[in-house]
Amino acid sequence: MVNESGFERYFFQPAASDAGTSLGAALWVTHGIHRVPRKMVEAVDTLGVEFSAAEIKRELDKAALDYVELQDAPAVAARLVSEGHIIGWFQGRAEFGPRALGNRSIVADPRKAEMKDILNRRVKFREPFRPFAPSVLAERVGELFTPGKSRPSCCARTAPATTSARWCPPSLTRTAPPACRPSRARRTRSITD
Repeated sequence: MVNESGFERYFFQPAASDAGTSLGAALWVTHGIHRVPRKMVEAVDTLGVEFSAAEIKRELDKAALDYVELQDAPAVAARLVSEGHIIGWFQGRAEFGPRALGNRSIVADPRKAEMKDILNRRVKFREPFRPFAPSVLAERVGELFTPGKSRPSCCARTAPATTSARWCPPSLTRTAPPACRPSRARRTRSITD
């Protein structure tokens, strides 16, 4: 739809389900009842709560969980994922809507064919057919996926990401099967920072 619509700018409300009715209700009251004029604002999907380091530490201590404060969390996360570990990534404000777009994500190595089943069975507790979104450096997306428009306006933040429907090439279906649906469609998160 994005590639063929002819529109240069677009916005897809991130909680486009019953969960998004609160946003519609707030807009209706603002514009329909209070007659506040509409204006274009930069769309963001990080409308949720944010926790300080002190708040996080207090909750970890309260739960008596072991933890280590890291100096280079991205490097440690990359190493752990490459060793087959599954990690939870949490930073900044939570996303509005059901999609994890970089601020609250489960990160795993998609090169393991069984990873989708492991995540669905042991972590997500959901149906086995559900795929996962691959994260790829923005400058390398074209090497792995067919071109498509991205939407940086909605997803620019600490780990800016664009989410768009594109197709998995056969090579990726073989090397990173959890990232692709049986139809070869997928939702990619391209990391730009």
